[in-house]
Amino acid sequence: MSIIGQTSDGRGRGSILTVLLQFAVHAFVACALLHGARTESRGVLWAYIWARSVELCTDVSRILLLEAVFGYATPYLLFLIPVAALILGLFVVRSYAYQLKAKANLNDPTVEYTPGTEEVQA
Repeated sequence: MSIIGQTSDGRGRGSILTVLLQFAVHAFVACALLHGARTESRGVLWAYIWARSVELCTDVSRILLLEAVFGYATPYLLFLIPVAALILGLFVVRSYAYQLKAKANLNDPTVEYTPGTEEVQA
């Protein structure tokens, strides 16, 4: 594979630069998650959730487009397992962000909190 992404049969499968750019974006988003969890920043966690959701949608659409245009045979089970794991990870981070919100409301004496529920009544 060359730097411009052409293989010997003439099909473009993505360039090395594209892969490196995608790796850099994924690494930056992962660092944002670590920073948000370490500092307990709900804003950073929600930014992570939205960024990872956009990345997931673009990755899925890219794979489906490659299959539709070039006829690559992607085993769907091998494709769905990582996607399901990523979606599960998004729900875990979302749950943690909601727990941080409940924790912040517990420390606020003007807000009434009902134990056993995630709802906070003002």
